[in-house]
Amino acid sequence: YLSFNSSLFISSNLQELKTTGSLDVSKISAKDRRSGLKTGKVSMSVSYDMRGNLREGTVDLVSSKIKLQNFVLALNGKVKDAMSDDPHIKLGIQSDKINLSEVLDEIPVGLHSEVSKLNAEGSFLLDLVLASRLSRLAMPKINGKIVLDQIGIYHKDISAKLKNLSGKIKLTESKVSVPQLSMKFANQPIKMKADVVGLPNKPHIKNFESTIKI
Repeated sequence: YLSFNSSLFISSNLQELKTTGSLDVSKISAKDRRSGLKTGKVSMSVSYDMRGNLREGTVDLVSSKIKLQNFVLALNGKVKDAMSDDPHIKLGIQSDKINLSEVLDEIPVGLHSEVSKLNAEGSFLLDLVLASRLSRLAMPKINGKIVLDQIGIYHKDISAKLKNLSGKIKLTESKVSVPQLSMKFANQPIKMKADVVGLPNKPHIKNFESTIKI
């Protein structure tokens, strides 16, 4: 089923815009005729609270929550110059811990024969801010972090396994920093750290260190 609720207020002088709403979609099924892929019982919900000043061309996304199956993202942000040809958007994205096994479960087995041979464990979370000019065909500027917690990926036909992958990945407009990443591969403990600098035009690796215990 599908349910949508919304409210909207715009003042006569266009200086005040308020809108809130929610969308709920439950148990939706889909099938691709060409590939034969099908999904079933997909559920999604979206809620939002927005404020704005149309005269000044500003829109604030006070809060928004998107839930797809068991995955939840919280959003907030701001749009400047919204009425111009070159609006600027800044969007914050935060998540709770996302279980990798649940992500894998949502991939249709018919997508590829190898999917059914994969298993995964552990989790990750996102805390990111994206900024972009909508008129420019370029990657948005990204700041924030991705946290990995005890991630493991296993393939039934491969004896060597990657497990216990943990660490933090920090992102800025010009740098990706991995202060410490630990894992086990084929039961061998590995620790590493590195920086990728010079983004986006001249990326190169600095401060790379790796330790393997045998």
